[in-house]
Amino acid sequence: MDRYDDDAVPGEGEARLEATASMNRRRRRSYRARSTALGIVVASVWMGLALDPGVGPAIGGVVAAVALTVGILAVAVGLGWFGGRVFDACGRFWSRLVAAAGWSDDDPALPRDPFQ
Repeated sequence: MDRYDDDAVPGEGEARLEATASMNRRRRRSYRARSTALGIVVASVWMGLALDPGVGPAIGGVVAAVALTVGILAVAVGLGWFGGRVFDACGRFWSRLVAAAGWSDDDPALPRDPFQ
């Protein structure tokens, strides 16, 4: 029976909605418990590997290499963002300077763009 039926018995839809909400809460708890258990197992396996004298240094080297790569990429992105903002600020400064000086595009005193 659809909740929007005109023939629905009053109170029946609310009970169904409460039962569905209760079932959803149980599913969430079950999912959370399974996820937590899986996370504990995975963490214990990785800790066992990391503390193993034969495998630990290799894992540490891989983690250090990935961390270094991510750090270099983050610095490159940051410099790119900074450079873009500096370029934009210089362009705005130049356009305001040209407007304040009253130069027009036909003014011979205006420095020419070498790429035109």
